[in-house]
Amino acid sequence: MSFGGHVGDMIRRDKDNRELRRSLTQGLRESLSKPMLGKKIDYKKVSLSKLEAIEKQIEEKTQQDNAQTTKIMIRIIAFGLILTVLVIILLKYLVENNAFVASCWKNFMLFIK
Repeated sequence: MSFGGHVGDMIRRDKDNRELRRSLTQGLRESLSKPMLGKKIDYKKVSLSKLEAIEKQIEEKTQQDNAQTTKIMIRIIAFGLILTVLVIILLKYLVENNAFVASCWKNFMLFIK
């Protein structure tokens, strides 16, 4: 028995992958050559006031993004603190009610055996 079919299949796969790599590289080159925000800016032809306006818009957008990130982080931290307080209260209650803890421990030990 020969393994020619397997070798032929491997050669075909290599050829397909080579063509796929070429098409992906070509697509990447095309996407990198296109402008990111509509059209390319020729900085030699744009006035200084327009560049300052663009810079101001970018700074405002950055500040808005930072404010939104801060709000989200505050919410996450607040939720974590509330959860921690509730767990502490629950543990304190369970320790104070020793009969409940003892019955749970007894049932757990019975379950293990």
